[in-house]
Amino acid sequence: MTEEVVSLKNAAEKMDVLLDTLDELRASVTQEKLTQIRKTLFRGQGQSFDKSITHKLAKLCADAEDCVNRFEQLLTESKNEFQHAEATALEWEINQPKFITGSSFDEVPKRPSNHAQEMQNNTQLAKNELHGILDAWLVRAKKDRVYNVELEKIGTDAKGRLQGFMVSFNNVIKAGVSLTYEANYESTILLVSRVATFGYYEKKKIHESSDILLFQRITQLAINVLQQLDQKNIITELLDWISNYHDLFSLPCHKCSKFLAFQNPDDKFLLPIWRIVSEQNGRILSYHGGCLTGVVIFEE
Repeated sequence: MTEEVVSLKNAAEKMDVLLDTLDELRASVTQEKLTQIRKTLFRGQGQSFDKSITHKLAKLCADAEDCVNRFEQLLTESKNEFQHAEATALEWEINQPKFITGSSFDEVPKRPSNHAQEMQNNTQLAKNELHGILDAWLVRAKKDRVYNVELEKIGTDAKGRLQGFMVSFNNVIKAGVSLTYEANYESTILLVSRVATFGYYEKKKIHESSDILLFQRITQLAINVLQQLDQKNIITELLDWISNYHDLFSLPCHKCSKFLAFQNPDDKFLLPIWRIVSEQNGRILSYHGGCLTGVVIFEE
């Protein structure tokens, strides 16, 4: 079986090269280059013979032709290995992908037969799931919470995927969340690229920062918490964590019972912005940073 595994490895590596070359081929015929060709031809109309224009046009065509030739050469060189790999895989009576790993090299997943279509399907799936997650969370939040909760979806990228959203709680705090995506032929991964909190009446966009020191400090806490959340449920857990600040101006520090406490020479006096889950009853307790001494922190 060793020869077959090595053959499959080689075939998979060549398939990667082929796909990279195909991407390069597609990139060589971009709208920008087509526009450049049209401009080059237009400049030559009604003018005397211009060698520089001819050379530019010839270079554009040569680049695309060279990429096509290299792709055809790789395809020819890989034909036998692909056929052998396919025949070997069909003989294996195990439920594994066509390009399978051996103990001596990294796993190479099966490439879909239609790379572009698979990427599009994954993008659509991620888009639908995200809208479903946000819609379901908002329905639950409005039902379970006695205070006002609003969520606004903001912007889409070229593939129609949501770029972010703004959520607000109890007319006290808003949070802007920016999203990015990492896509491949297997899946599309959703990433929270940025989070920022604002006062409810601040007129800010999701990629901006608050002008109020209090909310700048809450943003810093949110960034730290973001690293601790379950990445599979990061959207709902982040929203639930931010919702803990709905009583920011009405919940005193659990330890000193004060609203304002001196923090440091830079921040001066701040409200208790730390939110800790009580060990006894699971309640959310608020603390000043300086009142956390001896407190076991269970951040939500």
